[in-house]
Amino acid sequence: MVYALSFIGLLLAHGADPTPLDWDEALANLVKFVVTFLLIGFMSYPILEPLLRGDGEAKEEAGRIRSETFGWVLVAGALVLGLGWWLTRTSMVEVMTEETANLEDHAHTQEVGGQVAMWADFHTEVVRVESGEVRIYLRDSYNREIAARFFQAEVSPVVESGRDDFQSTESSLKDTYRFARLGVEHKIYRIKISTPGWTTTLRFEFDESTRRRSLPIWCAN
Repeated sequence: MVYALSFIGLLLAHGADPTPLDWDEALANLVKFVVTFLLIGFMSYPILEPLLRGDGEAKEEAGRIRSETFGWVLVAGALVLGLGWWLTRTSMVEVMTEETANLEDHAHTQEVGGQVAMWADFHTEVVRVESGEVRIYLRDSYNREIAARFFQAEVSPVVESGRDDFQSTESSLKDTYRFARLGVEHKIYRIKISTPGWTTTLRFEFDESTRRRSLPIWCAN
């Protein structure tokens, strides 16, 4: 009874989706049940066959049959118990699994008002505050935030001499971005970002004709 109920539960539940399983999936589960019991039957037949004979022949082998039948009953019980446990566990996992939101792949969305650039499987958003502070955010291809401790970043203002003077960055208190404090006169930056196995250098320009403005963040009246 327990196994029948677990099988019905598996047919009626599929993840967080309340609709029944597809026919091919339901048929696959039914085949697993049928094949299991067929295997039990074929494996047990050599032992149980003497029981199907006449009374005289069955009594002659009664002792041997009892011991061997007991062993096969244990094997069959273990198979049924294992299959029932697997189906029950699968049903519970599918019923209790929460539905995940559909995430847009490769979304180039500005989350904090900066400029977004993509490289490899990452999105980088760079924010320039009017005080001169530069903040670097890193996200994956689905725009999920990557903690600052998992990547390194260096910032270099672009100057007329063309010489890069990269400065290291620090992690924010909440570990959501890395930042460096530079002079307010700088408007163009080269950002070097490093993750395990990847390093790239990007260029960002603020407060020019492209209307990419720096963020005015007020800290006092």
